[in-house]
Amino acid sequence: MPYKPKPDITAVLNAHREGSILYPAIASMLQAIQYAEHHGLSVEMLIVLDQADAITEDFVKHNCPLNSRIEHIEPGDLSKARNYAISQARGSYIAFLDGDDLWCQSWLIAAFIEAKNNCSPTIYHPEVDIYFGSEDLLVFRRDMCDPEFNLQFLNITTYWSALSFAHSEIYQKFSYQPNDLESGFGYEDWQWNCETISSGILHMVVPGTAHFIRRKTQSSLEFKTRSAECLMTPSNLFNRSVNTIEFHNAKAP
Repeated sequence: MPYKPKPDITAVLNAHREGSILYPAIASMLQAIQYAEHHGLSVEMLIVLDQADAITEDFVKHNCPLNSRIEHIEPGDLSKARNYAISQARGSYIAFLDGDDLWCQSWLIAAFIEAKNNCSPTIYHPEVDIYFGSEDLLVFRRDMCDPEFNLQFLNITTYWSALSFAHSEIYQKFSYQPNDLESGFGYEDWQWNCETISSGILHMVVPGTAHFIRRKTQSSLEFKTRSAECLMTPSNLFNRSVNTIEFHNAKAP
């Protein structure tokens, strides 16, 4: 079997029943991959279809490159789908995109450069999240070195979306906890952010980058989680004094 060098990045697309909405998500991922490859990076495309319907599978089949990897799974939970993607990723770094969202063209190369220039274990997020669909909203994200960053804010809500970029070792060490809406617990990305912070990992923004996040109504996981009046799955972050958390090359706020 011929040797395949390890890619710099695994670009993960999580999808299930998006149908034609997948088209712009795939297009934005391909643009970001091509832009990164133009700047000398190697990127593999990994699509994880979780209980996907026939329309979604067809869109993936006809709109993804032949060298992309497509995995079919059945857990029916986004956190488990992310964990599966992590277990299959070959890249040194991993970047997540959901099937109804979009990256800016420069996301992969810009996040990669930030990560390579930083010796600290760090998770990266875009500087701006642009929400569209059922709600239009522009949100500028803070990183943990911002003087106005307040760790206690995470008691209320998260600072960042789930579309993160980090070294594969971070994702392998910190699994996403499964959502359990029937028991009243969810928000797997929020809980994951808190758990990584609790272990001293920084969350930073990449200047000049943006993600485009589609707001949906009754079909979205967020809507279902809110409707079930779920709490965030418990995190070790709030079992400790914030002053006891040690961050690499940074002081706790």
